[in-house]
Amino acid sequence: MTYAIPVGWCRFGLKLYTPLEDSFECYYRAYHGTQPNRVGDVLRTGQLCMPGDVLYTGKELKELFGHYGENYGPKGFDYKRVFVSPSIVYSGYYASPHNWKHYKVQTSFQVLVKPDTFQKMPETIGATAAIDKLFSNNELEWATNIHHAVVLYGLLIKISTHGTYQKEIDQRKKILTR
Repeated sequence: MTYAIPVGWCRFGLKLYTPLEDSFECYYRAYHGTQPNRVGDVLRTGQLCMPGDVLYTGKELKELFGHYGENYGPKGFDYKRVFVSPSIVYSGYYASPHNWKHYKVQTSFQVLVKPDTFQKMPETIGATAAIDKLFSNNELEWATNIHHAVVLYGLLIKISTHGTYQKEIDQRKKILTR
C-alpha cells in the first residue's frame, strides 16, 4: 500500500493507545484532517469518534457542516463511521485552518488502520481532477465502523503564511466543482 509522506507538516508522536495487543507492523498509514479546536477532544478521548458517540463531556458528537450526514449526502449513506484517507493532501481539505497572527494553522492526525476493517470509497468533495497524484480519487476515503480499527499515532501541524495558504486554496479551486 502506498504511503504518502506528510511533506510540509510537523509531526508530534503520540503514545499508542489501544486495548488490543496487536502488532502494528501490518497496519496501513492514513490521515484524518480536523479543525484545530477539536484536537484537544480527540486527544482526551484517545481515539477518533463517530457521529452519535457520546464524548467525555457528555455531549453527542455531530457531523460538521458540509460533511455527509443525516440531512446531507447520498440517500442511504452510512455517515456514522470514522473516515480517514491515505492522502495528506485530501485530508488537508478537512483540516479547516485557524488564523494565528499572520499565519494559517491546520491540523491532522496520523493514524494506523487495521487491514480488512475498512471500506475504500471515492472522494466526497466533488473533484473533477486528480486530488493527489499518488492515489485514485475513487479510493481517497476509507471508512470503518470499528472504533479500535483506527489508532492515533501522530499529530500533524501545518503553519502557512496567508499568501502561501491562498495559493493552495487557488489550486484547490481548480480541482473542485462545488
